[in-house]
Parts: sequence; structure tokens; C-alpha cells
Amino acid sequence: MLSAIRAARRLTLAVALCVVPAIGCQNTTTTAAKAETSSKVTEENQKKINKDMPRKEVEDLLGTKGETKTGIKAGETSGDGVVYHGEKGNITVVYKDDKVLASAWTAK
Repeated sequence: MLSAIRAARRLTLAVALCVVPAIGCQNTTTTAAKAETSSKVTEENQKKINKDMPRKEVEDLLGTKGETKTGIKAGETSGDGVVYHGEKGNITVVYKDDKVLASAWTAK
């Protein structure tokens, strides 16, 4: 009788370990927001982004707030910043105190 109870507990634990992660993955997938894409995110506009430019000016230039990321790299500079998504590529901007440290264009 005791071995039957132990077996039932093991089975319950095994089912819980399989079901709970699957439910968590479903929720993560359905609630993840897509990154906004802007036609103003171009290589030409990336060249207009200068060091110490305020974030607000960058957002006005690119027409989007972008996707905030930590630990990103723009050229040789790394830190916290934003990836702005465009139709032909992305602009990565590393900020410090809401001012540009560096930016880089990556074609798709």
C-alpha cells in the first residue's frame, strides 16, 4: 500500500513538472510584444545621430521609441540602450543619462 502511495506521488510530481513549464511558455509567447518598425529607421538617418544627442531627438528623427535592451553593443561601445527596427535594418543606440554614447547601423 505504501509503495502505491509513493508511486502516485511520483506520478503527480512528474505530471506537474511537465505541465507547468508548458503553461508558462504559452503565456510568455502570447504576451510578448512585437517590436515597432519605422520607415524612418535608415542608414542615412543613423548617420545623423551624433554623440550626446538627447534620446528625444533620436526618437523624433526615427519616428519610434524602439526596443529597450541591456548589454548591447554599438561599434566598440557597449551598455544599455535601444534597438530601433526598420524595414531594411536596425539602428542600435547606446545611451548614458538619456544622451547618445554611440550608434550603429545593421542591415537586414
